[in-house]
Amino acid sequence: MGFAPQQISATASSLSPADILAFAKAGVHANFDYVPAALAFSELVGHRRPIGLRVDAEQDAGYGARTNYGGGKLGLAPGDVVAAASALRGEGAETV
Repeated sequence: MGFAPQQISATASSLSPADILAFAKAGVHANFDYVPAALAFSELVGHRRPIGLRVDAEQDAGYGARTNYGGGKLGLAPGDVVAAASALRGEGAETV
């Protein structure tokens, strides 16, 4: 049992070049909240696989100011998604 790589959707922040390469080699669907990381992934896979963009839900979660994970910490601001997708498409990437 288990899942084939193409059935797995991976979302992470602050990826290193080695992390991006591992996602590309594994064949998983990758979601990014940082355009340069998404572009690096797309270049590694030859622009042959769609890329997901992680969008900040604009909801705060946490246990106070120090652990608050809202306000753009986890995803692109909704107002930036169209520009990010356009920038990626302009470089040959496919976004979903």
